[in-house]
Amino acid sequence: MEKAAYPTELETFVFTASNNEEQNINDWLHQTHTDSFLIYHDGKLVAEKYFNGMRADTPHRIHSITKTVLGMAAGLAVEAGELDPKKLITEYLPELEGPAFKNTTVRHLLDMTAAVDWKDASSGYLDDAGDLFCAFGQDLSEKVEICDTESGVKEYMISLSDRETLVEDGEVYSYRSVLSALLGMVIESATGESYLDVLAELWQGIGAQDPAYSELGPKRIVQTSGGMFTSSRDLLRFGIMMLDNGKVNDTQVIPPDWIADTIQANDDVIAAYEKSAYAEVFEGFHYRNQVWVKDIENGAFYGIGVYGQLLYVNQKANVVMVKLSSQPEVQNTPMYLDSMVAMKGIAETLSK
Repeated sequence: MEKAAYPTELETFVFTASNNEEQNINDWLHQTHTDSFLIYHDGKLVAEKYFNGMRADTPHRIHSITKTVLGMAAGLAVEAGELDPKKLITEYLPELEGPAFKNTTVRHLLDMTAAVDWKDASSGYLDDAGDLFCAFGQDLSEKVEICDTESGVKEYMISLSDRETLVEDGEVYSYRSVLSALLGMVIESATGESYLDVLAELWQGIGAQDPAYSELGPKRIVQTSGGMFTSSRDLLRFGIMMLDNGKVNDTQVIPPDWIADTIQANDDVIAAYEKSAYAEVFEGFHYRNQVWVKDIENGAFYGIGVYGQLLYVNQKANVVMVKLSSQPEVQNTPMYLDSMVAMKGIAETLSK
């Protein structure tokens, strides 16, 4: 990856944080517990900073940016004719027959508009989210009262099939990690391969240089909702592939139509997001193919993970940024919003 000198215009860059104080880049990175920060602009790596013992090749857990990788891996399976977003998920996983999933399609998993009633963890490993992590074999005994790690992931998913649905499938967006975990299982059924093999194909396609790995639950079910570890540079390479509409050098890794569909979405997807509680916090977004899209016109979107993980792509500015962190809180909304303001401002500054 070709490197260039640090842009002089960023030396004086400041933005107004949520506490109404001006911050420069170093202040922002320090206050948001950053482990690595990389900027790619106009074909070159123009900034690369590491903290807290991180190096260029250190694998870092990317938490729910794992979902964004999953969404692009789904595009591979769709292009191969193995996965059909319009099909019911019970065509791939018939054991999920039941009221919760009777009308749920692969598309509903991709866009998190499935109807199943399930609560994600926004402030800790509680309720449904704790049960999901327990099913993956993670010991959360200090955080949840009962942690059943014996039944396994598939058995847990089957137990959800009898749940109530409070809305119609496709009606309202609601962020739920269980849908990403289900999507990984659907991809495995559709392709006849372990998701690790699908991921390896994608990571080879982006030209990854460093080892990457994922957490596995019982029976080697891959934790596709937040269990991926990769280096900062390889995550940047993934973002560059998305910046270039799925292409790496002369090779089309992800179909350009899949990237375009992710960014453009449609009126139903945008309306579903606007009905959700998330629209009050992350305004002006939509969620498509496991990607947080902020600006359709400029092709600006994010991968977002708890504890401060961010991947930012801005096609108009020709910019990709990676910010991996170790924030002490699972979810610190002001820090996320500050980081989004900073990244957008940096992209605009570089593109002037």
